[in-house]
Amino acid sequence: MTHSVQDTALPPGWSHYRFTDVLIDGAISYGIVQPGAHTERNSVPVLRVNNVRNGQIDTRDVLRVAADVEAQYVRTRLVGGELLVTVVGTVGECAIVPVTLKGWNVARAISVARIKPEFDTRFIKYCFKLDDVVFQMYGNTNDTVQPTLNLGQLKNLVFSIPSPDEQRAISDVLGSLDNKIDLLRRQNQCLEAMAEALFRQWFEGDEAASWPEGVVEDLLVLQRGYDLPLQDRREGPYPIISSSGVSGWHDEHKVAAPGVSTGRSGLIGNVFLVQEDFWPLNTSLYVKEFKLATPLFAYFTLKTLDLPAFNAGSAVPTLNRNHVHAQATLLPPRDLIERFEATCWPMFKKIKHNEDQAAQLTSLRDTLLPKLMSGEVRVAC
Repeated sequence: MTHSVQDTALPPGWSHYRFTDVLIDGAISYGIVQPGAHTERNSVPVLRVNNVRNGQIDTRDVLRVAADVEAQYVRTRLVGGELLVTVVGTVGECAIVPVTLKGWNVARAISVARIKPEFDTRFIKYCFKLDDVVFQMYGNTNDTVQPTLNLGQLKNLVFSIPSPDEQRAISDVLGSLDNKIDLLRRQNQCLEAMAEALFRQWFEGDEAASWPEGVVEDLLVLQRGYDLPLQDRREGPYPIISSSGVSGWHDEHKVAAPGVSTGRSGLIGNVFLVQEDFWPLNTSLYVKEFKLATPLFAYFTLKTLDLPAFNAGSAVPTLNRNHVHAQATLLPPRDLIERFEATCWPMFKKIKHNEDQAAQLTSLRDTLLPKLMSGEVRVAC
């Protein structure tokens, strides 16, 4: 059943396959083309490109479509175990469907692949991370509006695949690293959710009604970030924080940690707590002065504000710091704010430790992946 498609030398026991060769009946389909209006009643949840991230399925922002619309797309109705591959926008992001999503469906920008039992679905997922496969995909995309890979091109991607036993052994090694990374990320989500729940309990309860009124500027002062031309963005220990988060590293810093930053232009609404010295880029605002607020209190206060509603831009979304400063707010007692900081700061120290550990594991995985997936490094099976 070997379908060799090119003559490149491979390790013993490996063969070249086209993607279509590993698919049940050689078939792959994309999902619902016209989902219609969002509906909650008599509806089915549908996964979109934004739900497929880092090899996982994120179900926190899911579209729902009417059941009669979904019924026209039985071929992509999920049962669990399928490989999802994004084909529009961020092309080639993959995730394996858990059985808990049985009965869900997908949108047009996602293809649903059912892998033959003699191939390890996890191994095929890792194939999409290889530089050679990425090159094949983006070399065939239609980029008139955004990268788009049609199903014919997707089915013709070429993979190098070993025996089933070696596929499973490689997937076990890479999967164990991914599972640890995912566990650390989930733990961080839980820790931050606990701190946010405590913030709302302490500062949004009935007791808050007796606090004096003020404005956000009574709590903190925001400042625009600093210009940093691309040619000056050198490697270094300090993160560069843009409107979307860490966008690089620099050998100088502009702010001593801990700090809080939010998007100023382009993308507004994200809020970041930075536990190390950093360079706030000119697309961001950062807390220049903590008045009544402390770093964690400032972080959660800014997160509770509807920052996109302050958009002062026309073509490019822009956040004016003065509009944020003038927002009415209640002023809690300083001792309560400090007690919140002391209670929750250990949680965020743990979050930072987990982030560092996850970064190390990610680096290890990214180093091992091409070596294992090419047969350069072999594993016992």
